[in-house]
Amino acid sequence: MSIGCVITGASSQLGAPLLAQLSARVFLLTAWSRHAADQPASSSILWQQVDLQPPPAIAASTRLLIHLAPIHLLPALLTNTKLSALRVIAISTCSVRFKAQSHCRYEQQVVRLAAEHGHQLTVLRPSMLYGAGRDGTVAVLQTFIRRFGFLVLPAQAAGLRQPVHVGDVVQAIMACIDQPSTVGQCYELGGAERLSLDQLAERIFMHNKRRARIITVPQGLLHALIAIVRWTRLRADWRPGLVARAQQAQVVDNGPAMQDFAYAPRPFDGRFVVGADNGSD
Repeated sequence: MSIGCVITGASSQLGAPLLAQLSARVFLLTAWSRHAADQPASSSILWQQVDLQPPPAIAASTRLLIHLAPIHLLPALLTNTKLSALRVIAISTCSVRFKAQSHCRYEQQVVRLAAEHGHQLTVLRPSMLYGAGRDGTVAVLQTFIRRFGFLVLPAQAAGLRQPVHVGDVVQAIMACIDQPSTVGQCYELGGAERLSLDQLAERIFMHNKRRARIITVPQGLLHALIAIVRWTRLRADWRPGLVARAQQAQVVDNGPAMQDFAYAPRPFDGRFVVGADNGSD
């Protein structure tokens, strides 16, 4: 039997592979996005142009809500709905532990609201998404390498990363939908490998059959380069904190996800993404 499913942030980097998987499960799909008008027509997906501020009403036929939009938009959406007992799967971020503690407050609000309204909530925290060519780390390195043939990295950037492919996060979402043991849980999702920034860059060169040309520079010089990049608007979102975080380990424990729903992430794949763009939801 088909059930109603709403996907927020449906044109984000997780959206396309998730919608393909959900379509195969014969869900009645409603995809919300600010960029719905740019999506191809589909007989199995109802695209709706939606801005979550203010939050819209969720159709009464909905039984499953998959929230791919930023986690801070979910509390208002749950507060606004009159529905109860929704199955809710929300994508958050490991920044709760690594940098932006404000995410923790929003997660706590979501957990409280789910308990108050009887929603069956699972929260998934990918460590460092890549694979769609639209992320802020791997895709940026790939773009720079493809354009210039070399890469500039901070010296002594020993902090480990655990990049997780968008396809593996989609499989985690699909596995959780019908798995009762995941209700009320929060899972961190990392890739199969823990790599330093240098190793990550070397893999990208290697996987694309290019000679590794990596230039390491002192942190002080990188701060100046970041200021120039921000001034030229090439990456207005870059901050000096990027350099400091390159020294910090940002790894997670996949054990609970592996135990509860057989999570099995792939090794890092640094190949360029064909047809990648820099759009976002």
